[in-house]
Amino acid sequence: MPFKKGEIATPNGRSKQAHESHAKLTAAINNALERIKSGKKIGVDALSDRIARAIEDDVMGSLAVLSRYMPKALDISVTRHTALESMTDGELGDLIASRARALRDVVEPIDVTPDRVIEGD
Repeated sequence: MPFKKGEIATPNGRSKQAHESHAKLTAAINNALERIKSGKKIGVDALSDRIARAIEDDVMGSLAVLSRYMPKALDISVTRHTALESMTDGELGDLIASRARALRDVVEPIDVTPDRVIEGD
């Protein structure tokens, strides 16, 4: 059923089921956080089931509840360091030489002398 411009899809607000689902989700997350802080184990399966049910009931509302537990800002610093950067010039030279020797041993030389004729069977 299409809505007219300016018409509200749920004029009475969120359903009672959505409100209950949000409350249960918030309580489950808070309970899990308290157990973690006190060094106790949490029921990960039960918590994930609660989150899944809440999302099924109301996706946007559940994401709003979950977003409250996310950091507002996240500072990520990435440093790329390769093994080549830490090698000395001598070590790098040895590596190149050993790779060249390995390639030379693997690749068979091809006889390309012009006086040699290859005849087919």
